Amino acid sequence: MVFFITSQRTAVQYTHALRSLVDINKVVVGRLFLVRYCMGDAEDAQINGVEQTLAAPCASAPSKPELNYLMRFFHVVENVKKQVSSLSNNSKYFFHRQIYEMHCARDATELATTQERADALWRAVPKLRRFADYFQQTWIKSRFCKCLWSPTDFAKKNNPVEQLKKVIKRDYTLHVRMKLCA
Repeated sequence: MVFFITSQRTAVQYTHALRSLVDINKVVVGRLFLVRYCMGDAEDAQINGVEQTLAAPCASAPSKPELNYLMRFFHVVENVKKQVSSLSNNSKYFFHRQIYEMHCARDATELATTQERADALWRAVPKLRRFADYFQQTWIKSRFCKCLWSPTDFAKKNNPVEQLKKVIKRDYTLHVRMKLCA
């Protein structure tokens, strides 16, 4: 497990940090650094940095393992919450229930079936079609589709990485607010 704390959230920052990791690994281990799974935020800069730095070695490796970018389900829930804020509580519950069913799918086939069923249910109600379009474009047909489902046995929520990240964010926020110099 590796953590990077950057001052800015740009692809250049992420690429530089990850390239440093790859270089250190090559010196210490003496072989190519291949990553099959990487967990991060639903953020273009972060994904671009990962793809530019970590996907290239995978593509040139003899076995050509695929790099899977796993994202936190939290981003889906938070963004959906913003989209449905003006709807009734029943509609909000309805959307979140369908999304959690997708998230808890046991495999890719069940995920596809659940997505199709949810989309049909949402489109059956004229007022909800706009949300169905948003969800399809943002979470199903985009590079963020991995937010909904992760392979079996992979941490999906409340994982230790998030707990540690919470502590780092808390300390950083206190440092900035109190303008500490140490």
